[in-house]
This record gives sequence, C-alpha cells and structure tokens, in this order.
Amino acid sequence: MLLEPRDSADGMRMPKELPLNWPRSLRFALAFGLFLVGLLVRLAISPQQGGLAFVTFYPLILLSFFLAGTGPGVLTTILSGLAGQYFFIPPYRSFPADLASYRSVSIFLLTSSLIGWVVARLHGYAHSLRAMLVQYQKAQRELAQYHDGLEDIVYLRTRELAEARTAAEAASIAKSAFLANMSHEIRTPLNGVLGMANVLRRTSVTAEQREYLDKIETSGRYLLGIVDDILDLNKIEAGRLRLESRDFALDDLVQDVGALVGDRIAAKGLGFDVDLAGAPRWLHGDRARLTQALVNYLGNAVKFTEQGRIALSCRALEQSDAGCLLRFEVADTGIGMTTEQQARIFEPFEQADSSASRKHQGSGLGLAITKRIAGLMGGEVGAESEPGKGSRFWLTARLGKGAPLPVAPEPPAPESAEALLLRNFKGAGVLLAEDDPISQEVAQYLLQSVGLRVEVADNGARAVQMAAETDFALILTDMQMPEVDGLQATVAIRALPGRQQTPILALTANAFDEDRRKCLQAGMNDVIVKPIEPKRLYETVLKWLSKRGELSLSE
Repeated sequence: MLLEPRDSADGMRMPKELPLNWPRSLRFALAFGLFLVGLLVRLAISPQQGGLAFVTFYPLILLSFFLAGTGPGVLTTILSGLAGQYFFIPPYRSFPADLASYRSVSIFLLTSSLIGWVVARLHGYAHSLRAMLVQYQKAQRELAQYHDGLEDIVYLRTRELAEARTAAEAASIAKSAFLANMSHEIRTPLNGVLGMANVLRRTSVTAEQREYLDKIETSGRYLLGIVDDILDLNKIEAGRLRLESRDFALDDLVQDVGALVGDRIAAKGLGFDVDLAGAPRWLHGDRARLTQALVNYLGNAVKFTEQGRIALSCRALEQSDAGCLLRFEVADTGIGMTTEQQARIFEPFEQADSSASRKHQGSGLGLAITKRIAGLMGGEVGAESEPGKGSRFWLTARLGKGAPLPVAPEPPAPESAEALLLRNFKGAGVLLAEDDPISQEVAQYLLQSVGLRVEVADNGARAVQMAAETDFALILTDMQMPEVDGLQATVAIRALPGRQQTPILALTANAFDEDRRKCLQAGMNDVIVKPIEPKRLYETVLKWLSKRGELSLSE
C-alpha cells in the first residue's frame, strides 16, 4: 500500500495507507512511463504555450510521483515546478528559440522534480522513523506502566499472603487455645468420675459393684482416649510433635503392644499371631509413637473382627549400615471394606461406616494419627481389604539400627510407692490448692489414705497465704484457679523466705507440652495431669518428698 501522512492519536503526523494496492514494479513502470510522456509533451510545446505546459507536463509528472509512492512530496514538486515555470518559461517573455536552450530548461525542471521526489522520500522516511520512535516511546511507557503495575500487584499479593499467614496463625492459636480449654473442661469432670470410681473401689464393694466400677472406668478411659487423640492430632498438624530417638528391642515393643490390646483380643476369643522373622531385633527410634500406631491398627482390627484371628507381622524392606525401612502389617478376618471406604479411611474423623445406624463406634482419629506418625518416621500407610474377607493394614517406617541394651540382673520387686509413703512420710504436711470441690475430695482422699496430712486452699491467693504461714513438706496446685492462678501463686511462694526448696507439683487438667513448660518456668518441680492416676500420684509425691528429705539431711 502507498503511504501518505496522517494524524496520530497524540497529534503527530504519521504515514497512512492509500487505497492503491498494485505491485511495486508495476507502479514504478507506470510512473516512469508517465514521466517520459510528460517530458515529451513538454518538449513539444512551444515557449509561448506556458499555460498548456502547466496543465499537461506538471500533472503527468505529479501523477508519476504519486504512483511511485511519493504522496508527501507532491507539495515540493508543485513548488519546484512553479518556480521553474515562472523563472524559465514565462508565458509572456521571450524565450531562446534554439532547441539546446529549451532542453536545458527542461532538464532543469526534471532535475528540480527529481529533487522534490528525493525530498519527498526522505520526508516519508522521516515520518516512518518518527512513527517508529513514537511506537517505541509508547511501548516504553506501557512497559513502565506494566512495571509499576507489576510492583503494585506483587506488593498487594505479598500483603495478602502476609495477612493470610497472620490470619492462619491467629486461627491456629485460637484453635490451640480452644482445644486446651476443652481438654481442661473435659478432663476436670473426668477426674471426678474416674477418681470417685477409684475411691469407691478402695472401699468394701461386692463383686457386682466392682464390675460396675470396671464399666465406669472403661467408659471414662474411652472418653479420655478421644481427648488425647484430638490433642495428638492437633499437635501433629501444628508441627509440634517431636519424635524421640532411643535404642529399643523389637520384641519389647511387640510385648508392649500385646499388653495394651491383649485383654480385648482375649475377651472376644480371637487368636493372635506374631511374625517378626524378617525384621532386625534392635532398632533406634521413637518406641512410644510406633507403639501408638500399632495399637491403633490392632484396636481397629479387634473392633471389626468377631471371630477368627489377628496377625501382626514385621519385615525389612531395606537395610543399610545407617538403618532400615520396616513394613508392619496387621491382618484380620473381620468384616472388610469396600474400595470407596479404603480411599477415605485414613482421613481425620472418617469411618468406614459413618451412618447413624453403624454398629461399631469410634471417633475416626486413630488411623489418621497412625498415618501422620508414619509420615513423621519417613514412611507411608495403606490398606488392602474386601468386604467379608477381612483387612490388611500396613505402615512403613524408617528406623535406625539399635545396639543391644545391657542385660541387668532382675531386681527384686520394689515396694510400692503407696506403701513407702505410708511407712516413711506418715504425717507429712501437704498443701492442696484446688478450686473444684470434687477434685479436692478425690485428691484429699488419695493423699490421706497414705498417711499424709492435707490442708486445702480453694484459690491461689489463699494458697500463698497458707504457704507463708506454714512450711509444708510439699505443695500440690491446680493451674486454673480464681483470683490468683497456680503459676502466679508458685512465683509468689518461691519469693517467700525459706520456700525456695519446697517441692511444688502441678495437679492440672492442662495436658499440653506448653502448659508443662509454663509450670516449670514458673518454679514448679513436676506436673501431674488429670484424671489422677493413683499410682502416678504416689510415685511423684514419693519422689519429691524423698528429695526434700535428702536436702534437709544435707543442710
């Protein structure tokens, strides 16, 4: 297409296309032909016929330049032609009659027109270059705008991510606070239920009443297990669960697992097989968490198996000097699962049968926790099952190679902590700071039953006052109490003269690791978590009363 000037959006003159789309060679041929025709016509016209020259020669010349693509040079051609017409071919002046002079004039006119063509071409190139410069500047402006816009987008996105992270952290804190509060609120009445069952069991009860107490304790332990599972899952998802690493024997681990589920297996009349032939005997890792995972698998197998057998096996998939990859399997002859059920069984709060009419109850947390424990150990989980043909649950775990533990001679059976307290510390004074009346009664009964003298404070302020007045052998305090909580009371008691060495134990329903750290940082010596286990209570109290006695003797 031919080009001629046009106005751009910003007011600049820019080339535009003319409605002529002939081939370039044809246009130049026509232009050259018209130029020659115009030249011959001009040579044939007499000097006195200047007007005729103007209307014949110059239109032909202009048309030739137009066809050649010199639209911007039309004005230059007209001006040069008019100047030649006026100075060299005036229609009313005499003109040299010889042909040579006439041709010289024509050549001059042709030269001036050619100069006009060149100027027009240069003018067109200048416009094209300017247009290119305008497009370049426009592109630069757009690029700068895009750069600024990209910076704004990055800034906004970064701010949104920061806000989302802040919101997620706040939600995590709120979730942890909620779970901690719910744990406390559930464990406190559970402490009353299980504690009173223990108190009643220590009295004269009939066999039938003892059976009822067993059922109460079983139900309470089941509820406590759900609370512990929720706390464990939250701890794992928050990344706060840390695996321990120590040497242990695989046989000891299996023995622990069997002790935890053996009664349930025997109660249903099921067989129990163990195969450890393909696994190393000494391992290095977190024995407690691996036990928890296998107990979840075995408990699940017992729940869904009415007759037949349950099998626990272990074999090594990989072995090296650094460690091994073990595969544990738990197979049962229970009701089995469909493919759809297997796809969601390891998700939190999911169950194979989630209908309201399901026969087997459960929280749906055990397998989810097992999956996360296996993940922390560098392994995976899975299940293979068919309806009516049983199930096979497996997990893999990377464990180090352990060293055999030294075999110590079997010590004589130690005397129970309860008996030692009754014999060695009868009459020792204990301060119990507890605001819940039922928890007060349970703890007071258990402590008094081993001969300890117990005084009770129902809030932290009262506990500080009583500790200032009496030098107790040991102090037990709840964390959450009115007026002054257990942490504040501990700090205040430690500031009292002569109370720096008094054993202070937390007796609390707050079961998080953070709560334990807070207790120790405040100056407490140990933590006992509710519901109160009499054995755990007696062992801890004996430990710190013995240390207090050792300190007294050394002083």
